[in-house]
Amino acid sequence: MISGKVFLFKGNKKKQVFMPSKIPIKKSIALRLLGIVFSIYLVVTVTLTISHMAIEYNHVKKGIVDELQLIGTTFESGLAQALWDMNVKQANLISEGIVKFPSVIGVKLENEYGETIDKTGMIVGMKGELVSIGHGVDNPVEGYSKFFWHSFPIVFNMFGKKKVIGKATIYSSSAIIFQKVKLGFLLIIINALIKTAALWIIFLFVSNRLLSRPLSALTEATRQLDPDKLEGKVINIETKGHNELKVLEEAFNSMIQKLSNAHQSVSKYLEELKDKNARLEMAKKQIKKHNLELKEKVKERTTELSVAKEAAEAANQAKSHFLANMSHEIRTPLNAIIGFSQLLLVAQKETPLPGKFKNYMKKIQAGGQNLLEVINNILDLAKIESGKLLVSKENIKLKALVQAVYHINSAQALMKKLDFNYYIDPNLPKLIYSDRTKLNQILMNLVGNAVKFTPENKKVRLKALREGDFICFQVEDQGIGISKDRQFSIFNAFEQEDETSTKRFGGTGLGLSIVKSLTEVLEGKVALESAPGEGSLFSVRLPLEKDRQQAKGKTINEEWRNVHFSKDNKIILVEDNPINREMVCAMLSSIGLQAQLAENGQEGVKKILDGKPDLVLMDLHMPVMDGVDAIKEVRSRPECAHIPIVLITADVFSDRQIIASGLDINGLLTKPLDFDKIFPFFVKYLRQEPKQKTPHPLPPLPDDLKQKVREDFLALSKIPPFKSEEIISQTKKIWESCEGYDSFYSRVLEEIEQAVYSGNSKAIPLIIKKEIHGETIDK
Repeated sequence: MISGKVFLFKGNKKKQVFMPSKIPIKKSIALRLLGIVFSIYLVVTVTLTISHMAIEYNHVKKGIVDELQLIGTTFESGLAQALWDMNVKQANLISEGIVKFPSVIGVKLENEYGETIDKTGMIVGMKGELVSIGHGVDNPVEGYSKFFWHSFPIVFNMFGKKKVIGKATIYSSSAIIFQKVKLGFLLIIINALIKTAALWIIFLFVSNRLLSRPLSALTEATRQLDPDKLEGKVINIETKGHNELKVLEEAFNSMIQKLSNAHQSVSKYLEELKDKNARLEMAKKQIKKHNLELKEKVKERTTELSVAKEAAEAANQAKSHFLANMSHEIRTPLNAIIGFSQLLLVAQKETPLPGKFKNYMKKIQAGGQNLLEVINNILDLAKIESGKLLVSKENIKLKALVQAVYHINSAQALMKKLDFNYYIDPNLPKLIYSDRTKLNQILMNLVGNAVKFTPENKKVRLKALREGDFICFQVEDQGIGISKDRQFSIFNAFEQEDETSTKRFGGTGLGLSIVKSLTEVLEGKVALESAPGEGSLFSVRLPLEKDRQQAKGKTINEEWRNVHFSKDNKIILVEDNPINREMVCAMLSSIGLQAQLAENGQEGVKKILDGKPDLVLMDLHMPVMDGVDAIKEVRSRPECAHIPIVLITADVFSDRQIIASGLDINGLLTKPLDFDKIFPFFVKYLRQEPKQKTPHPLPPLPDDLKQKVREDFLALSKIPPFKSEEIISQTKKIWESCEGYDSFYSRVLEEIEQAVYSGNSKAIPLIIKKEIHGETIDK
């Protein structure tokens, strides 16, 4: 057991001696330290002992190997003479003599052909195994293993010339080595054990006296300290010298002093804390009172916010209702304007109109489309804000799209005498897959702004370029430009360069905001490079998706001429607006179809139930019964479940109403009606027959008119390349002269227009020279 003494002093009073409680030696630090140190020492001692024994073993083995080599050298000449004389008996005697050496257990002699001549003692195989016991050994020693051997050639000196006449092998065993070294091994092990035991006892005694006793005494002293009576108390450990334990003693005394001071400070703090707790309880009561008052205020504020939220929702519903009504009221007359102008343009292919009337119809249609774009801008902005804008992709003829944007804006550009052209990268595909409406709206806004903000006699360029897997539309102008600090905010709604721009050029400031939003909807990016007075370059970069149905490359205008619908088809048109009824009937008549008419939903339901039509065209907003209720009524009859119904609406927000109502319809069309959009429904749901009539071929160009056209081409070739607007004007004049006749000149005019739009006006004289004044004139 471990024991020690601790002395406590208080002032100058007589010291008090505390006898610490005894600690079992098996739990003492000395024994644990001894275990760690001894374990390390034991590992080192065992390693050194084994190394010493291995060295001794290898030394003895080397001595035996040297001895075998010496024996071979000694008896080599005798063995050579015996083999040369073929004296086997003599060889046996020499082998028996070699075996008598303590280090040798066997000898094998072979002639020059590898044949064994003599075996004496124990013979070992090639793999180190004992294979036989020859003569000369009466009682071989058991336990021999781990054999090793020395082989040497037997050389005979014949007339000064050495000749190998055989081989001798002398065998030995590790057992002989162990017999020689076992006494030395025993002495090494005994020496190591004695040293280890002595070191263990000495270390245990020293560590117990110098470490365990003082630490045990210190532990007992600290255990008996009273936390409430620390003032003036010190600890004294009986230890010699200024060592780590003395430093520990001083640290403990310093800690006791600090604890005493801290105890006094804590006592004082507890008194202060008690006073603060009393004040805190009073504060809690006041906070509780304030919380009750705050809850009442929050409740009142929540009620106010709820009322404000309901008012905001009502305002939002009112805005949506206003936009829906505005859409309906404006799109209804637009439906007639665009629809009838489209019908006249289609009909003029059968009954040609004078060139100027055709031009007027194109301008009426373009004006209607422009007005529709303004409406779409406002309504799309509302849809973008509400997150309801949907993407509807289809195959688009890229050239037709660009040319349509060009032609719609060319009149305004011509009035301002702008050099307005377009360019399409030949590496782009002819058909792309995208949202036609949104893409057209992006380009119309950008080109319209470029034409609007560019002064007279300046340039505007529309380009479609390929950039890897992307298509980049660029609109470059030489307009007023946009300053750096305004280039970011210019894409916000109702923003323009400044207030003077609005007064000078007009506009709502919605165009660029819608361009940015629509571009993001199409997963693209819009960029701007501009400087005041130097013009602007807008770039719209979109993923390039090629057409998904290559076979369907024809336009509707080309396709409908090849379709002949059966006279037995029954179509019911339910529409309350008489102009719209007339326009749809004209559309149907142009492709040989007729429709029964109904002026409201109730009348339409009766005619549908009685007639079981092949297709129903149903307006949404009607008196007496609207389209939603009429469709529900029809679908409630099992016998009418299969009838195709296409809903027609001027309300762009009706898609949400239809989804909410769960209508079972086969299609949805938005006014103004587009023949290209409604024709696929006719093809899908109506019966067809082979076309019975073939169109009358166009008459050839008269000779007098042909001569006039050639003169016009000659005049065209003399116009300077930089006067693109004059070239376009002359080109249109030739178009009007050839209208209604079968002539190859239309192809030449297309080449000339393409040269102008791509900025290659210099090639026009070469085109005219080759096509008009060459061999192709007689085609």
